[in-house]
Amino acid sequence: MGNVISAKTIESYKERVISPFAFHAPERPTYIKSKEVLFVHTIKNQRIATYFVNYEGDHTRYWGEKQYTDDRKVILLSHGNADDIGACKAYCKWLAHTFDANIVTYDYINYGISEKGQTTEQNMQEAITAVYEYLNRELQIPHEKIVLMGKSLGTAPTIYLASKDFMDDIHGIVLISPLASGIRAVMPKKLLNSSMLTPMTEYFDDVFCPSINLVNFVRVPTFIIHGKQDDIIPVQNAEMLVTRLHRKAYYPPLYVHAKHNDVESGNSIAFRDQMIAFFKSCDARRLETKDEETLVSY
Repeated sequence: MGNVISAKTIESYKERVISPFAFHAPERPTYIKSKEVLFVHTIKNQRIATYFVNYEGDHTRYWGEKQYTDDRKVILLSHGNADDIGACKAYCKWLAHTFDANIVTYDYINYGISEKGQTTEQNMQEAITAVYEYLNRELQIPHEKIVLMGKSLGTAPTIYLASKDFMDDIHGIVLISPLASGIRAVMPKKLLNSSMLTPMTEYFDDVFCPSINLVNFVRVPTFIIHGKQDDIIPVQNAEMLVTRLHRKAYYPPLYVHAKHNDVESGNSIAFRDQMIAFFKSCDARRLETKDEETLVSY
């Protein structure tokens, strides 16, 4: 098949060509530095801005400074492109009220008031890892209370983190309008479905956000939601991811009459009801697992 593209070449191409094209941070932050903003640091000591929104919809530092004692779920939200955590404030409040959950969201490098610099796929992954480790190690939030939720571009770091072995005990994963990979998000349907990509598909996928190659490593229930009229990330991306889900992760997907940015607003009742059903399914699965562990211990 010719020369294999090296990992070093792919990484260089990502930084020089893909990253400037792929990431579109708001020109100006939609929020300011305040006591409500908590900063965590990545493994490279890059500063990541986070917001915590409690189940009542209030932005607060209270549970960002003490060990977490609430019994509610914590949704770790990775937002989409062209957003920052200020722009997500109303959405986080809605999630908190609707699902009686606490929400944490964060900004990628060069988004909002996180560290300035070039956003890359790698530092997005480092950002979500840093936030998750803060929740689990510093606040001591149990794995089983954490839900990973990604929207659009934010599904890429979400799937990356969810694919790690140490994530097998989290509550669940929600992917809204996910991309299967960068190439599959932007290429026309005819080319995606043709044999032209077949010999080199995995190499094209690896160029940017290869979620399709990572999602099979996820071992917790994964709820995929996508608009059937999405003209930014075609619904075929979600369908591809569903086919790659491991049996332990499979949960029936929800395809709704929507484009890219109106999945929830245009289908609020269906979205709410199906999300509640998903969370109940995750709760039931956890009880079954505990019962099985109890039987084994005897």
